[in-house]
Order: sequence, then structure tokens, then C-alpha cells
Amino acid sequence: MRRHTLVAAAWVFFLVTSCTGQVKVDNSAGLIRDVLKKGNASGSVVYSDKCQSVGSRIPDPPHVRPARKAGTTVEVLRDMLSDHPRIQVSQDSNGIIRMVEQGVPTEVLDVEIHHILFDPSHTSSPELFHGPNMALAAILSSPEVRQFEEGHSIVPTGFRLEGNMGQDLPAMTGELYDVTLSQALDYVLKAFPGYWIYENCTTNDGRRTVHFRFYY
Repeated sequence: MRRHTLVAAAWVFFLVTSCTGQVKVDNSAGLIRDVLKKGNASGSVVYSDKCQSVGSRIPDPPHVRPARKAGTTVEVLRDMLSDHPRIQVSQDSNGIIRMVEQGVPTEVLDVEIHHILFDPSHTSSPELFHGPNMALAAILSSPEVRQFEEGHSIVPTGFRLEGNMGQDLPAMTGELYDVTLSQALDYVLKAFPGYWIYENCTTNDGRRTVHFRFYY
């Protein structure tokens, strides 16, 4: 396991890209985060998009309107996402708000992972292994996920992080056994409240890839 974790950390570090200087006009990511925070809830966003290529990219949530009326967290998010009628908003039994586009292939979220270790001391660069997106790297580099991608013609894109890679955040710790990919993502939300994104992406020539990201 130590060797596997070291390889995963090196793989992520190689693919890190700083986005400093990019100008974002759309603040949908922040609007969703603020509503969840106000409701003391975490969530997930599942949707499809078109990609120009299968290269690594940082997925953003679908565009939302600013909140226009009061209500429960689910009601407010439904209104904010009203321009996307295929996206259904609900709250599951664990209290997590699910924003899911109908018809999106989600089989990768059901992949069962035997063992995930969140432990910075088992990486080659423990000072970098902080925050939810570095925890995401440990999840996505698990052999079960990689094998599933290979067996289902999902082009692996590596992993891309922004800016300081979360060094100002606590390190993710813990250990999971026999959990699905989505359950592992939900586990990270317990340490870093916010929401995770799963983007199913298809190129014009029919190739498929998937992207993940945490917003917190």
C-alpha cells in the first residue's frame, strides 16, 4: 500500500497546474457553496457536458441564478437551478443535498474500492497532502477505479489542482474499507463540508472521460 500511495502522490504532483490569473465571470460555484453553508449541509453535483478534448480540466458546476427567494436549502437550490430542468435536487437520508442531472451515466460512482488510506506520511510530499482535493487524488488513484476506467473505455485524465494545492488546509486522515467511489467522496465531506462534482464528459469524436472536484 505504501508503494501504491507514493506512486499516486507522484502522479498527482506531476499533473498539478496552477490556475492563478484566470478570470472567472461565473460565480455559480460560490453561490451553491454559500447556500449549502447557510443550510449547514454538504452536497454533490452530477451532470454531463461536452469537452473539446479528453485532457485534464477543472470542472465547474452548471450555471445557476442567484437565490431569489427564501425556503429550505433544497427549495432554494431548485430555484437557482431552474434553467436546468433535467437536474433534480433532493436530500438523502444522510442529509446530503444531491443535485443530479437525469440520464447521466454514473456507474463509475458505484465502483467498490477495497481500501483507501488517507495518510500524508505515506506520500513522497506530505507537506502538499492537504485539503479535500488531495484526498480526491488518493481515491481516484485506487486500482479499482483505474481498472474500471480501462474496462469501460473511459479515458483517464490524471488529476489537476489549482494554486497552492490546499497547503493552508488540514490534512485528510482516516482509512476506508469496501466503499463505493461516491461513499468515499461523501466521507471527505465530513472533514471538509462543501460539495463534490462529478462531470461526465464526451468529446465530439465520441470519447468519454470523467472529472471530479471538491468545492469547500
